[in-house]
Amino acid sequence: MSKYFNTFSTRAFSISGYDAPLYVHMLDSDINKSELQLQKLMQGLLSINNRKIVTYSKWAEISCIAQNLLETKHFWKKLTRNDKNISSSVFDFYRFETLRSIAALNQDLSLFAYQTLSNILYQSSIGFGVDNDYGLSTITRSRFSNILLKEMIDITEHDDKISFDKDDLLIWHNVTNMIICNASQPFKQQFKSLLSYEISYGLSPSTKSETLETLIKNSKSIAIVPMISGINSISTALVNENWIVALKATATTGAVVLGLLSTIALSDVIIRWLKQRELN
Repeated sequence: MSKYFNTFSTRAFSISGYDAPLYVHMLDSDINKSELQLQKLMQGLLSINNRKIVTYSKWAEISCIAQNLLETKHFWKKLTRNDKNISSSVFDFYRFETLRSIAALNQDLSLFAYQTLSNILYQSSIGFGVDNDYGLSTITRSRFSNILLKEMIDITEHDDKISFDKDDLLIWHNVTNMIICNASQPFKQQFKSLLSYEISYGLSPSTKSETLETLIKNSKSIAIVPMISGINSISTALVNENWIVALKATATTGAVVLGLLSTIALSDVIIRWLKQRELN
């Protein structure tokens, strides 16, 4: 099929009561592909700027800025003291929960992959904004999140040592809000059923399979593409709730596979890309 991939397979799954399907596209992967190469691969496949591709290491690097700011208690106390419309206790709650979530995700790539995958499916089914979060208005959470983003931009804007800029922070902000979304308990229970499904991947001469849970647990690198553009055949169908997750994982057989997981069908795009690589 190409000098990097021998086989390609695709399957679609659905959860009862939720509209968005989960498309899983599997390809053989070169075992030597690094996270940077995964980023370049996604860039070529989807014909997009690499700025829109958020790898795990890129997310973690920017998250360090957020963690330092979230740990600065006096800033948040000063903010709530000067703005009587903000509840100090509510902001403290969001500060703690955001800090806890980012810290946990920074230490576990498989948790990062699980949260990303489950939440793209959840948010695509119910819409990006949910009415409440931990029983609190999401308007308050959005305000908190936007203040965090503004402060991150302000403290990095003129720092020559920082390798990313405002645009990178905006994409980080969108990705992080999606990843730490508080999905409903009914959805979480339904999503668990998907984890036991066998995902086929082809490695000549025979076809193998792994459960989705195994592939997530054995993930070695991940790249997330939010707000995709540039895919001519399906560009009109894309909105902010559509994401693609590229997951490179080691199967129990020792094979390395690449999974593209999304709520939109990508088969035509992948096949066209593979044929172009054959000609090169």
